[in-house]
Amino acid sequence: MAGNGKSTSNLTALAVERAKSNGKQVKIFDGGGLHLIITPAEGKLWRLAYRFGGKEKTLSIGAYPVITLADARDRAIDAKRLLSNGVDPSAHKQAEKLADVPAPALPTFKEVALEIIAQKRLRCTESYVDGYLRSLEIHLFPALGDRPVKDIGALEIMKVCKHAEASGQYMAHKLAQRAGEVFDHAVLTERRESNPINKATHKALSRHQQKSFAAITAAELPEFMRALREYRGFPLTKLMIEFLLHVFVRTMEARRLEWSMIDMQKRIITIPGGRELNRKNVPLIPISDQVAGILEKAEGITGGHGYVFPMFRDHSRMASENVITAALRGMGYHEQMTGHGFRSLARTTIQEAGGFHGDVIELQLGHSVARNDVEAAYKRVEYWSERVRMMQWWSDYLDSKRS
Repeated sequence: MAGNGKSTSNLTALAVERAKSNGKQVKIFDGGGLHLIITPAEGKLWRLAYRFGGKEKTLSIGAYPVITLADARDRAIDAKRLLSNGVDPSAHKQAEKLADVPAPALPTFKEVALEIIAQKRLRCTESYVDGYLRSLEIHLFPALGDRPVKDIGALEIMKVCKHAEASGQYMAHKLAQRAGEVFDHAVLTERRESNPINKATHKALSRHQQKSFAAITAAELPEFMRALREYRGFPLTKLMIEFLLHVFVRTMEARRLEWSMIDMQKRIITIPGGRELNRKNVPLIPISDQVAGILEKAEGITGGHGYVFPMFRDHSRMASENVITAALRGMGYHEQMTGHGFRSLARTTIQEAGGFHGDVIELQLGHSVARNDVEAAYKRVEYWSERVRMMQWWSDYLDSKRS
């Protein structure tokens, strides 16, 4: 059988079982092109020799003993039926294999968004990326995260963004912008053909203008301060609200505030300026007696390192951009007050009840009150003592409204 490496016969099941190679490759024919190859390692493989398109070809049928002689003959007959219909058995087998392979899962909105986050971590601050990710986790992922990124349309995005804005949690335009970044990346990486977020989308969103910043009045202060005292939120969150009430910086400025910016001996807080915060100067904020007390309580919780008002459960991370909104909602003041409302309250009340010059108040708010840098520097020096007096007056005024 192994003499010339080839043998011809009408095989039997017993002959197939007993066939040996004796260290050489042997080919045993059953007839009609069906044959058994016995490898030097004694493996047994069924093959069918046939012609298609004028060429000699071979179809792999399977390995013995999984494929018996009877199985091999049946498969050979099936292949010949294909040939009689003008179909190449080998090509047909390959097509069936491809059909059995599941299509790759379509990338989801969340998967593409996380790629964006990974890129941002290489070039942006950790606090910014964490805030960016949290806005997606809270507002976009629940509705869109598991959806194939290529199937999401502009109407879905607008619905999610408007819902977030209507609930007072986030601005629709900012969410749409961040969703647009995800779609841009999907287009760049050929996961979808176009970005559904465009000028028309933003124009549609602009028809629903965000309400002006809500703020309580001086007359409502006693009730507000009672609600704050009874609020069962995290201690750092309550201290942050008290700080905003007394110092009326922007919410972002309070969230970014670090202990290195505070000089308790000189009783000064230095808030960095910059385009992002729309500050026209680098204000030095006087620390009133009451603010000093707030900071001492915060230091007792944080240890006086890193952020002054960090995330309560992780002091190494900046507080969430929605922390004040959530707290005000918990106090029952979601519709009457916003983080920015502390600034409006202070500006109006200090000018009307305190009688302080408008420029002094505007400087404390971080606004420009001069025509050039020289004049601005002069006014900051000139009004410093007045600002110190004003901030202490404001803290005392707030204390007088406690019920």
